[in-house]
Amino acid sequence: MDKEEEKRKKELLRQERAKRAEEKKKGGKKKKEAKETEPGVDLTASRVGLRAYARGRAYDPDRFGGVTPYKDPDQTVDEDAIEKAREAKAEKAEEAALEAEITAKVAAEVEAEYEAGTLKEKTSEEVAAEAEAEAAALADSLKEDAADTLEQADEELEKAWENVTSENPGGEAPKEE
Repeated sequence: MDKEEEKRKKELLRQERAKRAEEKKKGGKKKKEAKETEPGVDLTASRVGLRAYARGRAYDPDRFGGVTPYKDPDQTVDEDAIEKAREAKAEKAEEAALEAEITAKVAAEVEAEYEAGTLKEKTSEEVAAEAEAEAAALADSLKEDAADTLEQADEELEKAWENVTSENPGGEAPKEE
């Protein structure tokens, strides 16, 4: 039995060797499939020198948030401009905070009215009437502001005319050269 087993093992080994030899004759090693890349990606851009296998990152100027513009370190700093910018930013922040506060108050009032059950829907006529009233009030305030500005301009013009006439005893306006 041992001899029969030995013969069977030898036969299996011989068959395996024969299979390998046939595979070698037919195609040898299988070639690796080319990697599919994203469209628009240039793989040659990231090669290092002549070594095609030594790949690194392709240069991307916006990789860390864009290119920083050059600033001359010896350039004088305009402190007034910086302070104005800070003040403008602080003013915008204050306006935003006030707007948020007003919005929160209005929302709280509306919510309280809704919970109390006193909130009612307005008809389109009521909304239109309120909008017309607001527009009329705004127009009146703009007219008053325009009238005040016009009066101030007239006063400044009269003062300027008085200055010119006091410098010229003849009462005539100076001739332009």
